[in-house]
Amino acid sequence: MENKLITKVATVILTTINVGLFAFVWIEYYNKFAFQKFRDYGMVAFIILFYICYRYLAKLYRAYDFASNSIWETTLSQFISLSLSDLLAYVLACIIANYYVSFVPGLIIYILQLSASLTIVFITKKLLIALISPLETLVIYGANISEDEVVDFTSKLLRKYSHMFKIGKIVNENDSLIKTRMKSVKRVIFVGITRNKRNEFIKFCVETNQSFYFVPDIEDLLIRNCEIKNFIDTPIMHYNSIADKRALYAVKRVFDLVVSFILLVLFSPVMLVTAIAIKLDDGGPVFFKQERETINGRVFKVLKFRSMRVNAEENGFRPAVKDDDRITRVGKKIRKNRIDELPQLFNVLIGQMSLVGPRPEPALLVSDYEKKLPEFKYRRRVKGGITGYAQVYGKYNTSPEDKLKLDLIYIEDMSFILDIKLILLTVKTVFIPEASEGFAKKKNEILREAEKIIS
Repeated sequence: MENKLITKVATVILTTINVGLFAFVWIEYYNKFAFQKFRDYGMVAFIILFYICYRYLAKLYRAYDFASNSIWETTLSQFISLSLSDLLAYVLACIIANYYVSFVPGLIIYILQLSASLTIVFITKKLLIALISPLETLVIYGANISEDEVVDFTSKLLRKYSHMFKIGKIVNENDSLIKTRMKSVKRVIFVGITRNKRNEFIKFCVETNQSFYFVPDIEDLLIRNCEIKNFIDTPIMHYNSIADKRALYAVKRVFDLVVSFILLVLFSPVMLVTAIAIKLDDGGPVFFKQERETINGRVFKVLKFRSMRVNAEENGFRPAVKDDDRITRVGKKIRKNRIDELPQLFNVLIGQMSLVGPRPEPALLVSDYEKKLPEFKYRRRVKGGITGYAQVYGKYNTSPEDKLKLDLIYIEDMSFILDIKLILLTVKTVFIPEASEGFAKKKNEILREAEKIIS
């Protein structure tokens, strides 16, 4: 309760300050240039527009998630939300005025907005750390997950959400005292337990008003959007195949064409400089081509800027790892900010890929993935993309099964609005190193703690 109250108060204060600063500069300077007539209506309309845009982006980027995110990540979210909102208002002001309007007053206000955001984020985070205590939590694991995997799962959870969960014990689903243990805590997390046991424990939690979380199976994700039909007096659930979304595919293709062309034009200077840098670095080819698999099992050659030394895969395909000695000096820089992915816009332009979709995997590895994860074939139902759900919410070390689950969430929820959200969220991931999650503790320290409480 204290957590929510502090967050709400900080959100109201932060929103009021940032919208108030925008309103001030608009009323005092920009409104007279943008609107020669109907100035009052224009003023109100633009302030409301900024408020809606800023609030939407702040929620999308979790810029009000003071408790879960680090100070750096929350400030970054505020930075992106304010940058896009202020830029949109400034561009519209110039368009309506039909001539260049000075950006200096807006820039001054923008700096004040960022300063206020950083101050409030810092104070709120410190206040939450001082006042909020995590709730006692029990983790229950089963036959579908190994002890090492459940320890890794728990450590990942504690790195970012130690303010929510105080995990005192990790027990097996067959523990003789399991229901007594469940009663003694505020929250329960089920991970990798068998379906029969999960159903039994969920019923127990409902009966005892116990709060619980569980890691879904792939089957759970496939039917998560089923619609209940009241044909008769027996509830019937209906699964709607994505094959019925033909209109969406047409909209996606038009969107891919227009946006990929615009992005190629905008990023052409960056791509030119990158190409020259790669050539000057070792004299090798600028581009790297590799066969990937996409919709309906089609194979195509993905295009990327070469970030590894020539003949890096002469002994066969080997995924890149941290501090990989095959990565060149230029490669380290362009991989960090995903610049090496930009040539894939050509793949999108000619229809081989989409801007948003499951990441197309190397054709040589697909059969191996399907042997381990038969449901991997479900990814073939849609076109592969440059970015996607797994790229936004996953990490470089996310397991293949969890990446598949993230991809299936996208496939089942696929919509034009979701594509827009994922593209906007990709902007944020560019600024955050994949291995960094704003951890409160070092990974090894948390791993040791998790290992101590497993039984």
